Formats: sequence, C-alpha cells, structure tokens
Amino acid sequence: MVKLAMSWSREIHKLPLGTRYIGLLPKGCTLCHEGLKLVLFITGLCNRRCWYCPISDLRRGKDVIYANEVRINDIRDIIPHINLMEAKGTGITGGEPLLVFDRVIKVIELLKAEFGEEHHIHLYTNGELLSLNHACALKECGLDELRIHITSELSWKGIKNAINAGLNVGIEIPVIPNNGLNYYTNIIRRAESMGVRFINLNELELSESNYMALRIRGLTPRDDIPYAVKGSEELALSILEWASRNVHNINLHYCPARVKDAIQLKFRLKRVSCKVAKTHEVVDDDGLIVKGILESNINLQTLKGVLSRTIGERNVFVRNGKTIEFNVNYLDKVIDLLNSFPTILRNTRVYIIRVHPITHMIFEKIPVTVKR
Repeated sequence: MVKLAMSWSREIHKLPLGTRYIGLLPKGCTLCHEGLKLVLFITGLCNRRCWYCPISDLRRGKDVIYANEVRINDIRDIIPHINLMEAKGTGITGGEPLLVFDRVIKVIELLKAEFGEEHHIHLYTNGELLSLNHACALKECGLDELRIHITSELSWKGIKNAINAGLNVGIEIPVIPNNGLNYYTNIIRRAESMGVRFINLNELELSESNYMALRIRGLTPRDDIPYAVKGSEELALSILEWASRNVHNINLHYCPARVKDAIQLKFRLKRVSCKVAKTHEVVDDDGLIVKGILESNINLQTLKGVLSRTIGERNVFVRNGKTIEFNVNYLDKVIDLLNSFPTILRNTRVYIIRVHPITHMIFEKIPVTVKR
C-alpha cells in the first residue's frame, strides 16, 4: 500500500488550461478553481519592492482594502461581498498583510464567527516579519493555510516559525525564467526537509507596473498570452518533471496565468451574475451581464409601454429614468418594432452591452445597425 501511494504522488495530474500538480491540490486552490474564494486585498503596503510585482500603481504602497475588485473602508463590508458570491473561503493578500497584522487577525476572527470554521482562509505573506508569536496568533484564530513567498533568508525563518506553531504552511512563488531550474529545485529540497506541505509555482505575470522591469531583464510576453512571460511555463513544467522523480513528501502545483481569468474569475463572476441578474439580463460564458439598451429622445415611459406589449414587461427595464434596457434574446423583435415606427427609429440608438456584475463597469458597448 505504501508503494502504491508513493507511486501515485509522483504522477503529474492535469487540469484544464494547463494547470498541473503532483500529489494533492491545496484546498485553497481547489476552491479558487471553482470560483468559491473571495479575494481580499488587505493592504498595498509592503516591506519589499520586488521588481516583478504585478500590483497596480493604484494599490501599490497605499493602505487600501479591496474585496474582489471593490474598494471598501471597513472590514465588515467584506461580509456582503462574500454573501453575494456565496464564497466558501477567502484568500488574504497584499502588499504585505503582516504590516497590518491586527487587521488580519480581526478579519480572520470576523469571517470564522460569521461563516463558521468551515470557511477556508489562506494568507499570502513574504514571511520576513513572521515571528513565532505572530504565527501562534494566526494558528489560534483559525487560519487554514499560510502561503509564503520566498524573498530572503528571513522568509525561511518565517517558515520555521509557522511550522513550529502548527500552521499548514506552503510556499508560493513566481517562476522567473532567469532563475533557472537549480534555483527552484534547491527551494523544493529545503522546503521538503522542513516539513512544508505544498509549493505553488505561478506563471510569471506581466502588468503595466512591472513591464519595464521585466523588459530590462530580457523578459518578454508570450505570443499567445500577452500578460504572461515567455519561458515561465516551460521552466515550471521542467520543475514538475524533476519533482516527479525526486520529491516524495510535498505537494506541488503549477498555476498558469490564464487560469485566473479563464477559470477562477469567470466562475466567481458567474456566481455573482446569476444571483443579481434581473429578468431582462442574460449571463454570458465569461460571467458578465449582457443586455440591450435603447438611448432615445422619445418619452421613455411611452417607449417602454410599446416594448412591453411586444416582448413582455419582465424583459424591459428603465434605468435611472434615462435608458431603456431589454433582454437581448428579443433583439430581432425590438429592431422590427423600431423599423415599424419611423419617429421612434429616427430618435433612438440601439446597443448591446456587457457589464461587470460587481463594479457595473461596461466592458463592451456594441452599436446595433438599424434600418433608418
């Protein structure tokens, strides 16, 4: 039985869009893949200035809090966002969360009290500020996973303190092509010898804030994915191949950059959209809300009445007294209706829009050609 278990743990498992892992996925990652984790950006303050950090200038160096993509001012404002997406867990990130340690503890205690011990919470940190007292406090308040980004020898001291406190400790690091294979194999061997439970290897991401730093070091975007760095995935897969032959007591996971948008974010948005969408709104495959809009100089109540009689009242909505929205599944009927009323047609514009369900940002506004 032991031989079979060891053989299974060395197999490289595959998930959609390039995710690979050896052993078991951390629970936090499993929930993220299902769109069940709220992302809590707890501060933009940090004790490091990593050249590859992708955090936007809007957040970097600022003590701000975001629940998913929404700026909040009070930690209790996290609760409605969790309810909105029916999250089963929360990932706390930054910046360096340990710079606002009391806030982190309050958040964990709040979420555990509000949603129960089963609400899974993981925390990202570089570990440099993690004393044994800090680690014990995190354990006591119920933190489920601690993920440490190795930035210096102090990070390893933080790992030791976390393990001694009884925390479930993992390492999460970007795969930088310039570092080479030996850099990562040394980290894995050292982590395994210390009792680290898992290692997450993230494809190096490119953003507006780190673009120049990457280019200076000769790093360029992938041809097929412009926000991922060329060579990062290839190195990550080489690391996994090495680990499949040399590692027995630690779980490894490679997470491609595209997974965040194509799986994690999409599933999270779908959960929210399906919950908040009105009867005239349609949820698309990306989790965005799609609807038709009419911008007109005609009296909106009159126009709404005409549309309601044609496609049904539940498929028509007046937004802020300025715009009429309608179910895009009835677009052909709406166009036919406009074409039959020349006065309305001359004074009306038709668009299809795709809207973020949380921020209400319009991602796309497509004009619809109507015979005039």
